[in-house]
Amino acid sequence: MNGKFGCFVFLLLLAGLGVGGYLYMDQIMDRVLEFTEPKVTKDVERRIFETTEFVRSLENLELAERWTRETVKETDTVRVQLPFLEQELVSNASYEVRFSVIYTYVVSARRDDWRFKLLGDVLYVQAPQIECRPPAIDTGSIEARFDEGLLVLEEEKRLEEIKRSLTAIANERAVDSAHIELVREECRATLQEHIFNWFFKDRFEISVINIRFADEKPFPVFRVEDEIEGKKYEFDQPGN
Repeated sequence: MNGKFGCFVFLLLLAGLGVGGYLYMDQIMDRVLEFTEPKVTKDVERRIFETTEFVRSLENLELAERWTRETVKETDTVRVQLPFLEQELVSNASYEVRFSVIYTYVVSARRDDWRFKLLGDVLYVQAPQIECRPPAIDTGSIEARFDEGLLVLEEEKRLEEIKRSLTAIANERAVDSAHIELVREECRATLQEHIFNWFFKDRFEISVINIRFADEKPFPVFRVEDEIEGKKYEFDQPGN
């Protein structure tokens, strides 16, 4: 019995040493991997291009419509710094999405947003700021492609993310200052025609209609005190 018991104890010791050695080696490997784990950083660059445009006048308070072909280009850059290399590894993946979109520019029809003043045959108008309706993206026009990078993962998933973000991109571009300037004079001319035809054609003799929008410097004829007193509509000619 003593011999068998001794063998049993010996086997238990070997098993314990094996398990302990395994756990110890596992800890050593964790430390090695921690030491050699690469440091990864990722940079994203986005560029948006506009290739075509067409502007036309519309009726009602819709002042201009702009059709364009947009191109979104993004670049993902992955940098990996390995402990045993002085120079980091750099890899790029590029994405390109093209789509057609219609921007429709309008002004508010709310009465309180306007000021009119008629001096002789010259009408001065302070109009609301130019706004844009939600852009209409032609989903059938979307074209997408990517060039993969060696260290960049899941490029197809990233491309789908860009495609899903097109509405947000178009909304942002629709009201940025550069795009508003592209349609500002078209909006001004259309609004001049609307105001004359709708309100003053058969009531007053008007030779000139001057319009400034809310984001432009007001005409000097509009005094601050008049705005405070609620004098938004002043006409010194009798109606016909």
